Amino acid sequence: MSKKIRSDQEWQELIQECRASGLSVKNWCQTRSISIKTFYNKAADLRKKSCGIPGSQTAASGQKHEVVPLEMAADPVLYPQAPAGGAMQVPSARVVVTVRISGYRVEILEGASEDIIRNTLLALGSLC
Repeated sequence: MSKKIRSDQEWQELIQECRASGLSVKNWCQTRSISIKTFYNKAADLRKKSCGIPGSQTAASGQKHEVVPLEMAADPVLYPQAPAGGAMQVPSARVVVTVRISGYRVEILEGASEDIIRNTLLALGSLC
């Protein structure tokens, strides 16, 4: 593995690319001839510098969270809950909330329950 000198910006882009790749860190590093030890050290250094690097999917909670603007429809329509064990059919549901953060895009449809919205935002928070 070569000792290429990279800027913090380059490392931030590499780490985000790794997180979005779906590969394990080990496999991703091997395909790019990057030492896994260097990868984790740089990720930790950048986190300390507050560069906004998302932790791994299994990282413990307790990370810094960021407030992001949300676009909401003026008059959301509420639909009844789905019967137990069945899927709820929402006629012509449209996207009323779009969240873009850290390379992810999540759309929430008209009629989504408060629990779905809360759980979606909590899941996004764990990625940031």
